[in-house]
Amino acid sequence: MRQRNIMGVGVDTLSLDFGPSKDFKSPVTLPGAGKYGLANLASVPPSGALIVVGSPKHKGASRALALW
Repeated sequence: MRQRNIMGVGVDTLSLDFGPSKDFKSPVTLPGAGKYGLANLASVPPSGALIVVGSPKHKGASRALALW
């Protein structure tokens, strides 16, 4: 995040963190920096889907909804 001006991160796995992670920093670090993190994108079809990303007002949380 320091080197690139990203808006968020999306992965096809069930977690934003590397599998054997012990500290699970991504779900805390991304929202804390005003970025979004989307996981489990493998279940979304490669075309024809609309992903809506929103940010509720409570600290450290994000919401996303995929429609197809």
